[in-house]
Amino acid sequence: MKYNLESSMSDRINFDQMQEQYAHDLLASMSFNLAMQQDPAEFAEIGWEAFLIDIENGFVDVDDQAEAKARFYASFKQGVIDWQAAAREI
Repeated sequence: MKYNLESSMSDRINFDQMQEQYAHDLLASMSFNLAMQQDPAEFAEIGWEAFLIDIENGFVDVDDQAEAKARFYASFKQGVIDWQAAAREI
């Protein structure tokens, strides 16, 4: 998947949504207690390291890695916050 973060608003939106979903999927794969213990900022750092491997292996292509990292941290962190908030309501 290629993301033109510098020139495409729709790619930026899709990228952000993908990162939020990525956070949701990772949390859902854990036990409830472990997922609820994740600090959003720290978990975003771990998530970025895993995502960076996908970039380096060519599974994901971005035209601006610095912007990808900034967007990843913001979107992934928000995904964790939203998932944990929803899980508390259940």
